[in-house]
Amino acid sequence: PGPTWMAGRRGRAGLATARSTRVEWSGVRAAVGPHAVTRTWRTESISGQAVMGTALSTLGVTLAQPKGAFFFFGNVSQLPMTAFDFSLAAVERFGVLFFPGTMYGKQGEGYARISFLAPIPTLETALDRFGEAYRWASNAG
Repeated sequence: PGPTWMAGRRGRAGLATARSTRVEWSGVRAAVGPHAVTRTWRTESISGQAVMGTALSTLGVTLAQPKGAFFFFGNVSQLPMTAFDFSLAAVERFGVLFFPGTMYGKQGEGYARISFLAPIPTLETALDRFGEAYRWASNAG
């Protein structure tokens, strides 16, 4: 399913998506075996991390390398808008979904939580759209 709107605290809105089926099945396989699917998923996740990390760094988005997570917190604080406004514009104008860091607390302002779980061709399309959104937002101020 696509993004859905849900009201947050103090009238703010956030973006939510369903869990990845691949993640759910990997959890089942990890518990009961066989383990080939979890090795495949791990390899795909590492590839996605490399593709996204390189592309985001090229845009000038600084990131901390995750240790076991399947997402980056990208620093978007140099944009002339809040992380929430950037994520909202990105989904509405460019069709790319990521979460503003503020969905995880006030300290998340200036960060975007960007998942690299999708297959590489999907990530490449999302990265093109993220790049368009980022360049648009950079010039919006």
